[in-house]
Amino acid sequence: PTPNPTPNPTPNPTPLSAKEGQGETNVLLTAPRSTKKKEKAAQIISQIRGIPLPKAMEMTNKPFTKVLQKVPKETAEEAAKLFKEAQIVVKITGKKN
Repeated sequence: PTPNPTPNPTPNPTPLSAKEGQGETNVLLTAPRSTKKKEKAAQIISQIRGIPLPKAMEMTNKPFTKVLQKVPKETAEEAAKLFKEAQIVVKITGKKN
């Protein structure tokens, strides 16, 4: 028998969306123009929200998508970092103090 080629190093970590409702910060995605960036954004959304890739892909077709809503600022920044590393623009919005 052939061993598993690549075992999953992180078995389904808790998605960042688990923190929704715990803060006042949102992460907004502006729809990427290129197919490659849409696919990468969908992978990140799928990971962040813990949703299937096809559903995440649908979200990338909207002009603006709230990737995360009402999360702590640290969670929003963590999510934004993932998009920034993929050269995808997101905006963090929330209440101004």
